[in-house]
This record gives sequence, C-alpha cells and structure tokens, in this order.
Amino acid sequence: MTRPAVLRPPTIHGSILDEVRYRERSGVPATQIGRETKLRQMMQRRRLAEPSKSRFQIRLLRFSHRSNRRETSMRVLSLLLAIYVGFAGPCVAVESGSSPETGAWGPRGVFAFGNLVFDFQKKVEVFGPITNTLADCSTTEFFCAYAGYLHIVLPRHCSKFDVGGEWIANGVKTAILFRYMEQHDLGVHSYAPSAILVLGDGRFPGTVYEYEVGNGLRGIYLAKADENLVVLATQGRMAAIRSSSQHFELETLDPFGRCSD
Repeated sequence: MTRPAVLRPPTIHGSILDEVRYRERSGVPATQIGRETKLRQMMQRRRLAEPSKSRFQIRLLRFSHRSNRRETSMRVLSLLLAIYVGFAGPCVAVESGSSPETGAWGPRGVFAFGNLVFDFQKKVEVFGPITNTLADCSTTEFFCAYAGYLHIVLPRHCSKFDVGGEWIANGVKTAILFRYMEQHDLGVHSYAPSAILVLGDGRFPGTVYEYEVGNGLRGIYLAKADENLVVLATQGRMAAIRSSSQHFELETLDPFGRCSD
C-alpha cells in the first residue's frame, strides 16, 4: 500500500515554478497564481536592477555613524563634568592669594560652551579629549583668563563699549571688533534690543567671541580652517563668520564675565 503524497511548500531557495506547482495542487485559483507570479517576477527584476552598495560605501556609512555617536558622547560627558563640578564647586575652598574681588568668576567657576569647558576651580580647559591649563589673570578692574583656546579680558564694571576700544590685563588683550543690535520678538511681545559685541585679538585670528552687554560672554567662534575671523569681524561680516567657523554657545546657567554698574 502506497502512502499518499504529502504536499510540501517550496523552500526559500526554490524557484517560482516550484511554488506555482505547489499552489495548483493546493487548490489555489489559477488567476490568483498568475497575479502573484507576475508580482514576484517584477519584484525580482527590480531587486536585480538596484545598484548594490560597495564594501567601501558600507564601511563609510558605519564610520559616519560611529563618529556621530562619538561626538555626541563627548558632548554629553563634557556637560556632565560641568554639572558635577558645578554642584561641587561651592564646597571647594578658595586658595589663599585669590580673593572674590580679583579671582572669582562665579559661585561655581565652571562654564560649558558646548563641549568646550572652562573649570576655574581645577584650573583646566577641556575640549573633548584635549586638556589645557587654565590661568586666571583677573584684577580688580577686569575678568581675565587664558588657556589653549581662550584668551579673554572683560570689564568688571559696565562702561562705554565703542568699536575699536580694547581691554588689557596682565599681557592679555581683547578688542571690540564689531557691534550690532539684536531684536527680541516673542510672538506679540517685543523687548528692547540687545547690544552684541564681537570681540577678539589679532594675535589669535582663528577665535572671536560673542558678548552681550549686560549678560556677559555668550558664545565662542573657532575657525574650521585657516580663516581669519578677526578680519571678518572687523568688516562686520557675521554671515561669513558663522559659515566658516564652529559656534560654541554658553550652556551653563552662571553668566561668564558679566559686568555690573
């Protein structure tokens, strides 16, 4: 006695003809088989016509994803460092020789401009994996600091902010390169415009600073290549500065170098 034939579905590697025969034996209408067969053939032709990515393209995409994740991780770590030291800052004793009038930048002394962090408690400047010594050269008249990327002098007391003026303290110099007014329109409400100063030093042409009168330093521009940002600022070319540099905006709550009346 022979055993009845068992209908087995085609394997994943089977041909379309095998599947047609299987479905005919299973009682599927011929019209439905024809439509499904044409659809499968069309999809197979389209798949063969699509250009496949080369190994180089696949590696490039993987490297790009890894680079984005690495940059995001460094940014998060820098912010966590700033927050941690910021909360711990008030518990750190002030060294002898630096008084609140001459050396203190704030109650915590930690400022994060994106992943560019300045820690005046630990005297370090951190930019991703790069760490530089941060020197506080402040006086009774000026906030003053310098490191690998930062070279800045700001007045402690608000005064006249004229283009062409400059502040000097302990060999560090900062000049007012350009001034413009920024409008503040929030829906139906309108506020008085703010005076924005673009600061810099010709000895460091790849760096300019954004200073809001009454609020302090709010941003730092670092050139992407060998662009002279100081010259661009002197010419008032803010669009050119933004397109040829990387902008680091102040993200911590304490004001950086804000003057008082």
